[in-house]
Amino acid sequence: MIFVDENDYEKIDQSDELSLQNILKAVEKEDTIIVKNLSKAISFTVKLNLSKREREILLAGGLLNFIGNKSPE
Repeated sequence: MIFVDENDYEKIDQSDELSLQNILKAVEKEDTIIVKNLSKAISFTVKLNLSKREREILLAGGLLNFIGNKSPE
């Protein structure tokens, strides 16, 4: 994930609790995600810079699952 506004990086501390809303839908269809910093009651936008294959791997639950679910050619 890449911060849309680079200054948002400075608003996060190590112990902050972050929430990613509708992450599966975002990985499937979106290019941006709203991240909520629950510790500070602020939100910011990040961009998903993922290829189609990377999205498929994430949605499968990881590379091993992705490879295991592939049918032999």
